[in-house]
Parts: sequence; structure tokens; C-alpha cells
Amino acid sequence: MRTSILTLAVFLLMSRCGIAQPKPPPGFEAYPVHEQFLGKPASPKLTERRARMFRTTLREQAAKGVNFAGHYIAVTWGCGSDCWSLAIIDARTGHVYFTPSLLNVGGFGYSGDEIRVQFCSNSRLLIAVGAPNDKGYVGRYYYLWKKNRLRLLRAIEDRAYKG
Repeated sequence: MRTSILTLAVFLLMSRCGIAQPKPPPGFEAYPVHEQFLGKPASPKLTERRARMFRTTLREQAAKGVNFAGHYIAVTWGCGSDCWSLAIIDARTGHVYFTPSLLNVGGFGYSGDEIRVQFCSNSRLLIAVGAPNDKGYVGRYYYLWKKNRLRLLRAIEDRAYKG
């Protein structure tokens, strides 16, 4: 009797748990912005050494206007073979943020057609494809722009990076 009750309890527990389905990756629509800056972007403030090093790229891309998180300008540029760098400019103030956790995104082995750094003007989500700072694992990294910082939400890593 005890064996059959125990068997029934285990069966019921297993049927309730089921097989875990993989959680879908975050989407841009899950992190909307509530206001959009429509004015003329402020000139980038070149107070940091890195900002002065990339002043031409920062100025050129800032002039194009907001493209990220409501009032920011995500600026990307190549830094070698299959490598991208990133800075984020506040269009209202011109302050330039360099992201220490995501300075370079390299990712050999991904399609050359795939955009390495993905973002939208109406979302605070940023997706990096590759190996952040050419270390760790190649994969897709989902970041949330919050309080002027990128915070890692989720990493879907495919394989170890061998650069």
C-alpha cells in the first residue's frame, strides 16, 4: 500500500513539473521608453581621453540623432577584424558614456551579415552578439540601459571564445 501511494505521489509530482521549456530571449518591446527626445542633439562632451580619441566618429554619429533608449545615441565603430566598439551619448547633455563591460564585441564564427550591436530608439534593451571584450564565450548578451549603465540581463552563450 505504501509503495503504491509513494509511486502515485512521485507520478503526480513529475506530471506537475513537466519538462522545462527554454525561456525566450528578451525582446525590445519588453523594455520600452516613455518619452522620446525630438530636439537637436547636444554636441558630445569630449572630456575623457577616449572621447577625444574617437571625437570624429562621436560627432558624426551624434549629429544623426537619437537611436537608442529615448534620448541617447548609441555610437559604434569597427576596432579590427570582426570587432565593434561602443559609446553612448546623452542627446540632451552631450555626456559620453563608455561601457567598461562592453568595450569591444568580437565574434568569429557568426554570420558576417549579423549586426553585432543591436538597439532601438524606443527601447532600453541592447543586444551584443559575439564575445564581450574578446573574452569568455561567444553568444548573445542582452543588456538593459538603466541609470546610465548597461546591466547584463541575460547571456545565451554558444561556445568558448578562441580569439
